Amino acid sequence: MKKFLSIFFLISILFSNAYSQSKLYMPKEFTKSIKDGYRSWNGTPGKNYFINYSRYKINANFNPTENKLTGTETVIYINNSPDTLKRIVVKLNQNIYKKGTPKDFEIPEADLNEGVIIKELKIRQKSIDVTKLATYSTFLFLPLKESLLPGDSIELYFSWETKFPEKRPIRIGKYNKKTFMVAYWYPQIAVYDDLFGWDNKSYTGIQEFYNDHADYDVNITVPSPNLVWATGILQNPEKVLNKKYYERYKQALHSKEVVKIVTAEDLKEGDILKNTKQNSWHFVAKQVPDFAFATSDIHNWDAVSISIPDKVEPVIISAVYADSAEIYHTLAESSRKIISYYSFQKPQIFFPYPAITVFEGGGGMEYPMMVNIGYMPKPCTFYYVVGHEIGHSYFPFYTGTNENRFAWMDEGLISYLPCLATDAIWDKCTEIDMINTRYSRIAGTINDVPIMMPSNFYHDFYAYRNIAYNRPGFAFYILNQTLGDSLFFASLREYTKRWAHKHPDPYDFLFTFNDVTKQNLEWFWKPYFFEFAAPDLEISDYNYNNADLFIRIKNKGGIPLPVQLKIILEDGKVVKYSKKADCWKDTDHIDISLSLETKPVKIILGKDNIPDIDLSNNTVKL
Repeated sequence: MKKFLSIFFLISILFSNAYSQSKLYMPKEFTKSIKDGYRSWNGTPGKNYFINYSRYKINANFNPTENKLTGTETVIYINNSPDTLKRIVVKLNQNIYKKGTPKDFEIPEADLNEGVIIKELKIRQKSIDVTKLATYSTFLFLPLKESLLPGDSIELYFSWETKFPEKRPIRIGKYNKKTFMVAYWYPQIAVYDDLFGWDNKSYTGIQEFYNDHADYDVNITVPSPNLVWATGILQNPEKVLNKKYYERYKQALHSKEVVKIVTAEDLKEGDILKNTKQNSWHFVAKQVPDFAFATSDIHNWDAVSISIPDKVEPVIISAVYADSAEIYHTLAESSRKIISYYSFQKPQIFFPYPAITVFEGGGGMEYPMMVNIGYMPKPCTFYYVVGHEIGHSYFPFYTGTNENRFAWMDEGLISYLPCLATDAIWDKCTEIDMINTRYSRIAGTINDVPIMMPSNFYHDFYAYRNIAYNRPGFAFYILNQTLGDSLFFASLREYTKRWAHKHPDPYDFLFTFNDVTKQNLEWFWKPYFFEFAAPDLEISDYNYNNADLFIRIKNKGGIPLPVQLKIILEDGKVVKYSKKADCWKDTDHIDISLSLETKPVKIILGKDNIPDIDLSNNTVKL
């Protein structure tokens, strides 16, 4: 027994040491973080890991007629880092609509404005001259007279106003007269982390966001008859909803069947709200990386609940939509099915939040506990996008990845996982084919760059989509096929468990998969994530002699792919042969020998769901 334990211990040590000898390229920011004990070679948070935290108390007044929001905010920022902070960096993402701010998209003149106008600012309850504030792009830099020490906290107060776009809503804005998705709307403390210090990468439109987890206590006042849905749990439904609608709301909280809280007929009657002039909606959210809300006076409101084992109360799922599109009338139940699939089938990670609202606005965009989605004529595409945006509840919200620098860590995973959900739930859907199709269109082109290139470098839409969505989505599809469901999803669950409410970096993800699978997956990570490589297999040699067929397959492009061969025989029969992508671990070619009963007449390499940039060398006739 002692001998067995000694051997096991030795193997464990050798395997652990393999991480520190990783041949993967690693920039010095990441090696320093591991050396300093913030992160580790096996993908777990290090003994010195930290994440800073904020508590927001916000009062907002939103005027749909003027597209204008005014607000006051008190935020307590807690410095859990070992560093003394000499300044606070504040994000003002609405400044993307400010005249002169860098932008990835053309914004109509009518939507350009003064951005976020700070009317009053206090640091530690002392007023600051707002005319002398240091702003750049979408950031406000606040030097501190007294530095913020490790373990200490600081209170900031803001009074501000901002306007919302009508013509060019980038993830937010006005969709009709009184329908808005309101996001990126308040002064938000930027992330300070062990890798880069303060996050000061401007929001320019294509890239998304990087936020600390925080607590929110928010009051939103809007004029009647507008209703409000938001991140968090509504604290005062009985104060804003008349009795009939409040009773429906309470019923939905524990109902396995969809409850129609507000219908088109109710909207016509106009008796939904208690106050006919204006109402203040109070929401509270804990440990979420952002806060968004939607408001409308023409949207139906359906809701249903689902029980999740690690929660005392069921998760409440709301669908909020205009009456016109039929598919929206099943949206609450469709969303419940998607959440059930993620929680209990694949990847079997329980839904992390107590509520979520899917709101018909425009496009497709995620926020903590909120989804903004527009109409799509193809049902399967619609379900996929709903699954995609709901899937972001896990990545990047629950596991707080840096969407700005490493978009693949959420968009890549959430390009792949909703395909599984959509195809499993709706029989006629084949969204998994989209993984191959989207990557095939761009594979091998100048825009097919390594996934590990920082995504904020790419302001070209097609290059960014490939690095964030297409190539990593396809990579996860192949990795799942190679490892099998058991190992792939066990690795994903362990990664999520380790980094819940934290900030994992790319190596934390890669090393966790190595750790859980007990495999060195560098043969896969390197070509897909670090190298300029493309999907390109070829039949480089073949020979048939006395019933024996020899075939050599060469990996010209460098990306590990499954090998699928179809050999057509003289008598019309077909022989199939396959190998998983791990056949390319240590070689750029594989040799296949087969004994055949009948002479082969054609060899075909590949399959529709395996991209290949050059098909001219994939078929031979004998």
